Amino acid sequence: MRRNPSATALANLALLLWGALACGHSLANEATLTLTSLSLKVPPARLNTVGGQYRLSFSTTDDNSINSELFQSGGTVQYQTDAIIDYPGSEALGALIGLLTLQTPLGGDTDVNGVTDFLEVQRAVPTTTTTGEIEIDDGIDFSRGTVSATWQRAANSTTGTVQFKVSLPDFGLQNLTFDHTFEIFQYRGVLTYSRNGTNVTAAVNLPRVGATGSFVGNLPVTRVSNVELNRAPVSWSGPGGQTFDVLGTEDVEGVPFPITHVIGRFYGGLVLLADGDPTTPFPDEYDYFDLLIEDLNDSNGNGLPDLTDDLFPAPTRPTLAASITTGVVQIQVHGTSGTRYVVESTPTFPATTWSSVGEIVLDAAGKGSLNAGDASGTARLFRTRTP
Repeated sequence: MRRNPSATALANLALLLWGALACGHSLANEATLTLTSLSLKVPPARLNTVGGQYRLSFSTTDDNSINSELFQSGGTVQYQTDAIIDYPGSEALGALIGLLTLQTPLGGDTDVNGVTDFLEVQRAVPTTTTTGEIEIDDGIDFSRGTVSATWQRAANSTTGTVQFKVSLPDFGLQNLTFDHTFEIFQYRGVLTYSRNGTNVTAAVNLPRVGATGSFVGNLPVTRVSNVELNRAPVSWSGPGGQTFDVLGTEDVEGVPFPITHVIGRFYGGLVLLADGDPTTPFPDEYDYFDLLIEDLNDSNGNGLPDLTDDLFPAPTRPTLAASITTGVVQIQVHGTSGTRYVVESTPTFPATTWSSVGEIVLDAAGKGSLNAGDASGTARLFRTRTP
């Protein structure tokens, strides 16, 4: 009948297998990062009438040069831009320029994934009409008009159509109808990171969703707390081979842009580019992006991802030994001080079921022992595991 010499050898073998499984993980973690532009691109459109041609264009530049940007200025519920209306005779009199404020279609987040429904490439935008107003200041008085916009976009497409109807009663204009296209910008890919104290070394590779182009570069951040990270300024390689400067958390005076733990595995924040469209002469455009990080890494299983969680050293791989004292099996465990282990046994090898023998909490020297019962009877295999 085999007893403890063989059982001890098998116990050590089982424990070494447990240790290999428990301690194996990659040196760097991977998370998913999504950037969603808060701006739309809506190129100019023309309306031909018997009286001549009208054109509607948009601009967010200081000099009203056309950059076709609509900026999400009111959270997720409102877009704003300068609307420029060229009309028959405007070559001599000048275009009508007014501030356009427009409700966002599908401004919510019905699937609660952190991305506004309207700006999510995978989500279709069924025919939806929103309304707004246009306010023109001619230097003497304000003239106000109404605007309606009917939007449509297919799922997984970055472009859609929008029809604007503009009325400016003070100028005798009623339901001028312009058929535009519009474009949204979203990037999603891998955030690879590793932690060293409060410093987080990270890199991003973010292909554009539904179109060509990507952002690639580093994302150095500092852990402020277990729920907040600060970003350092950095440059990325972006669409068209252009270089994009990404501002850091504290680069805009009085308006910090940290990365913050939102709930569960998600982090959120805002990313501000110094120039979101380097092909134009004006820098402050297409520059705000919503940031969403989904991190499934949770080494200690407490529900807070490793990106900001307090990280504790992994327990030392334990060793297990067995001995017989006055007919009683004694199990000895050596490992990390203060670690609690459950000791289990089975009479079969390979094991089919395990039974608990008891628990051990290792002392200051990293040692602990347990009475595992009578040494008589069939041989047994022992193992330990953390609870």
